[in-house]
Amino acid sequence: MFLRDASKTDLLESPHTRGHVQCLACERFRAMNLRSLSQDLLFSDAAAIYLELRGAASASAFPSGRYIRESTGKDYATKLRSLELFFGSMRLADIRWYQMRAYQQARLTGAEPFLRYRRPQDARPKKMGAASLPPRGKTACAAKPQQVNQELRLLKKLKQLAGCWTEEDDAYYQALQQQESDVERALSPEHQQLWLDTCRSNPRWEPVYHWSLVSFDLLTSTNELRGLRIGDVNLGYRIVRVPWASAKNRFRHREIPVEDPTALWALDRLLARAWDLGARDPQHYLFPFRVTRKKEADPTRPMTSSGLKKLWQEVREASGLLHFRMYDTRHTGATRMAESGVPAPVIMARMGHSNLKMQQHYQHISERAQRAWLRHARQYPVTMPKPPQPAAGTYRMPVQNFSQKSY
Repeated sequence: MFLRDASKTDLLESPHTRGHVQCLACERFRAMNLRSLSQDLLFSDAAAIYLELRGAASASAFPSGRYIRESTGKDYATKLRSLELFFGSMRLADIRWYQMRAYQQARLTGAEPFLRYRRPQDARPKKMGAASLPPRGKTACAAKPQQVNQELRLLKKLKQLAGCWTEEDDAYYQALQQQESDVERALSPEHQQLWLDTCRSNPRWEPVYHWSLVSFDLLTSTNELRGLRIGDVNLGYRIVRVPWASAKNRFRHREIPVEDPTALWALDRLLARAWDLGARDPQHYLFPFRVTRKKEADPTRPMTSSGLKKLWQEVREASGLLHFRMYDTRHTGATRMAESGVPAPVIMARMGHSNLKMQQHYQHISERAQRAWLRHARQYPVTMPKPPQPAAGTYRMPVQNFSQKSY
């Protein structure tokens, strides 16, 4: 697009550019009021306006805007940048289903325009003393089917807002088939106990142990648990409140009752740990940010996503559960509840889910658990018993055969 190649001075002096900027300003104002896009917009311009529509500033200025987290907005921007490499100079109305299929092929294989330098130094020769090695060059940046589907789903959303998603696109566009992992995200009861025993074997791993116990019961995500403040944990009323700052959407903003004494004990230990790290105010975080170089903590900032990464990896290697992630504690706790017979709506309320797909998933686990308990109880025999044989001399009514005459 010409806006990227020209300098700032030339852009301001160009009448064509001034007209383009004015048109974009009008289109932005129109989109903010009508909550829709124009199908004549270039994809790059439509993507920028869409990010403004979903941003925090738009949500505060326009009550109809839906709330999204800052990390979700960054994820949208990353997906739109990948789409812009392929569709940036095209109008929304000109993007059709066959071009979306071409995007799938290029994105999966890492072909142009997804063949690029991973690092800036890859474009320069590497000096090795007196000699120099040739530059590494461009490498293929391929993506998995799940990521490609998410990106094209965002493109479909933009075309629907512009009113140019046709029936032909809906009939011929097909999402890529995602490969399901053979490794279960939830631990089995035996592996869950192995994980907890490994955490207790070393005092250094106590934060991982307390994190696991709390997540197994509260069913919170990693971002929700990291975003908890001291004032969000009320041990007197046995309630943990998930604040807006760490909630992914309005369904995730909830209050979770805590009835498990083990989880209450773990929360008490985490509060004591936060106190030792300087978290004294209700607005301070339960997992404060650790400043490694100064060997101190900043309770006004939450722990990063890699705050327990090193300790978590040590427990994974010690237990042999190398596939177990921090987020999988949420799925493990939900699976244990479903296997214990907890209704699916109760599990979904604790997790903050609202879709029917997750409800059917946990209902299936509950039904499987009921069958397992019935087989274990064996209150009735599995095979049907044989009919009792009559005693000797007992009269038996003969079986009548009406197809033959007996006279």
